Amino acid sequence: KKAVASQHEAERQLAEVQKKERERQLAEAERIKAEEEKKRISLAKAVTDSQLEVSKEKLHETIQELKIALDETTASKDVAEKSKRRAEAAADEAKRAQAEAVTAKNEAEKQRLEAERLYKLEYERAERIKKQAGSTIVDELK
Repeated sequence: KKAVASQHEAERQLAEVQKKERERQLAEAERIKAEEEKKRISLAKAVTDSQLEVSKEKLHETIQELKIALDETTASKDVAEKSKRRAEAAADEAKRAQAEAVTAKNEAEKQRLEAERLYKLEYERAERIKKQAGSTIVDELK
């Protein structure tokens, strides 16, 4: 009986040792799996950090390019506004000059008409005098 009991005890202890070994192996596998996951996460973080740094640099470059483009656009806008003001001033001056030219033309036409009127009056006066005196004053006027 003792031998059977000892054998049962030995089998129980063996089963317990085997159970503990399986638990240790499972724990070791979990530890290795956790370390691999930690390495994977660390690598992914490093890649992400690197990508973020590149993105940050590109963003900084883009911001600088946009600032330059804004400055150039602002300068172009200022030049365009100055040119527009000059063109508007020139157009106003041209309108004023045209109005003056029209006024001068109208004044010249008035003076021409007045000269014709006066010439006609003088011619008629000379004709009357010629008829009255029988002389040729008109020839002297020409």
